[in-house]
Amino acid sequence: MEEKKLIKYSLKAIEDIKFNFQQPKIPVKEGELVKVNYTITPNVKFSVKESIILVRINVIGTVSNTNETVLDTENLFVFGIENLNEYLETNEKSKEYKFKNPNDEGILITFVSISTSTMRGIIFSKTTGTLLQINPLPIVNPSGFFKKKSD
Repeated sequence: MEEKKLIKYSLKAIEDIKFNFQQPKIPVKEGELVKVNYTITPNVKFSVKESIILVRINVIGTVSNTNETVLDTENLFVFGIENLNEYLETNEKSKEYKFKNPNDEGILITFVSISTSTMRGIIFSKTTGTLLQINPLPIVNPSGFFKKKSD
């Protein structure tokens, strides 16, 4: 039986790609509850040569009753993995990387979870005193972003 190998990783960097926020054009009346709907889009890429996984998170926030976009932000999260090449192989059909051991794929869910939670804090700190302060980025199940594809 093969010994289970722990994957050693770290968060190496966080980079602001863009941050666009504007107050709603239609003013919010004092005491009025306004809901903001969020679309969260993660994108994961591998750089085996550099032994890193790049997680890019884009968040768009729209006011629910007017559908006006008030937030469009994107950050890049760089995760280093010791000896990444030992865990990956190339899919012959798609030429994309995949984990040799399917159980190791869970680390991508972990990285998206860390990135999304960090985005929540970044957005909160940049929008204090605005409509978004009372409409924080929701807690989401990051495994919902990963759908099984058939090879």
